[in-house]
Amino acid sequence: MWIIAAAAEEGMLVVPEGGGDLEMDMTFVLDGHTTVEHASDHRRSRDDVVTFMAKEPTSYTPTLLVAYGGILGRQLFHQHYDL
Repeated sequence: MWIIAAAAEEGMLVVPEGGGDLEMDMTFVLDGHTTVEHASDHRRSRDDVVTFMAKEPTSYTPTLLVAYGGILGRQLFHQHYDL
């Protein structure tokens, strides 16, 4: 948590490389990270997880090119657009 405290002193954001591991993402939120990146597999999330994530100030950025538990955005992009 010293990284969170040091970033707060400097007015910086803390953006971990998350996703794919719901428990790890929840730990990031609990520790006070600014945001959690990448789509995590929240299909099995219960109401307590949803409520916890919604009440915390941490933002959630589902980077759709890195989608855990679903179709990857990159594959979908390459299928539908002529590069």
